[in-house]
Amino acid sequence: MSSASLKRIAPIALALSLIVLLPARTSHAWGPSGHRIVAIVARHHLDNGVKLKVAGLLGGDSLEDVANWADDERERRPETSEWHFVNFPRRVGSPPRLPAGFVRSRDCVDRNGEPGCVVTAIEKYKAILGDTTKSNADRLEALKFIVHFVGDMHQPMHCSFADDRGGNNIKLLWFNRQSNLHRIWDSGIIGRANLSEEEFADELEAVLEDQSGDEEFAVAAWKANLQSKINTLQSGTLDQWATDAFKIAVKDGYDNVPKTGARLGATYYSKNWQIVDDQLTKGGLRLAKILNDTLR
Repeated sequence: MSSASLKRIAPIALALSLIVLLPARTSHAWGPSGHRIVAIVARHHLDNGVKLKVAGLLGGDSLEDVANWADDERERRPETSEWHFVNFPRRVGSPPRLPAGFVRSRDCVDRNGEPGCVVTAIEKYKAILGDTTKSNADRLEALKFIVHFVGDMHQPMHCSFADDRGGNNIKLLWFNRQSNLHRIWDSGIIGRANLSEEEFADELEAVLEDQSGDEEFAVAAWKANLQSKINTLQSGTLDQWATDAFKIAVKDGYDNVPKTGARLGATYYSKNWQIVDDQLTKGGLRLAKILNDTLR
């Protein structure tokens, strides 16, 4: 077992023993910490030339410094609210019929040229970021939107059902504190690790780089294996990433959670913390790929 994995055993054991109840953090998608973790992971995987271009746009800020800007902007520009998620239909029946995945014509209809969901919002701002004829102010805004929206689409409850507002309407107790299903995936699971954002990102990197047995290979071979692993995690399209997040929401997020009155704690945490870690890692790596491809 890697040292990074061992770090997570302590909070799990603590939760199982119920010795200490940590307060749940409440916030928007992924919570501020989750978005910053995604941005830190992405920063580690930017090409050198792209790092300079990103730094030029950001001035003295880092990617993680602007990772939550879009949530603040949503208060000033309510029309951007729908850009943070994609809703899937759930038809009534017994059992209810669920969609197989993301379908643009059904789930993300743009209006008057403006994005209809997080998928097309990323596409819009990727085009602006890559257009060197645009002003630096426009390209900076595009960069800040992309950093946040890529994080959003890897939070499974941001790719879930309209009828319960991505789990926001499912009120429950999380370690005996009032919460809701969406908030648990935003910040409740992340918060129980009791790590700083840098520590959390470092742990994700350690898990990514831990290839059991690969220490026997030469450094060049190890790097090649790692790059192949990263390439696999970065593969796919925005549509596929939305579908993957939706499947996690259905299979894991909503699993055995009633519409009201649930009491979730150690069992739910131990079942899903690794999924959250994986989604944060994928979000960071895929954000890096989008920026590398756009600014290279």
